[in-house]
Amino acid sequence: MTRLVGFSKGMIKRISLVRLEILDCYQLEMDDGGEEITCGYFSDNGINFVIGTNYGSIFIGSMKSLKNDKAVIRTCKIRNIGKSK
Repeated sequence: MTRLVGFSKGMIKRISLVRLEILDCYQLEMDDGGEEITCGYFSDNGINFVIGTNYGSIFIGSMKSLKNDKAVIRTCKIRNIGKSK
């Protein structure tokens, strides 16, 4: 079983809850000037996720697990949903 853990500066780590280890690290493309992750949700299906930022942007993503404990993460960013600055 794997999960995603997000950090405020846009770093996403995929971790194994069974082996308690980091499997992969990904960096989201954050805007200059202090954009940070403020919230996120990882779907129960273990594939889809969404991440919100303090600039009113959201990342919609999916994670496809490959063989040998690797994964491909694809995201799209939608800007200016609701700005807080």
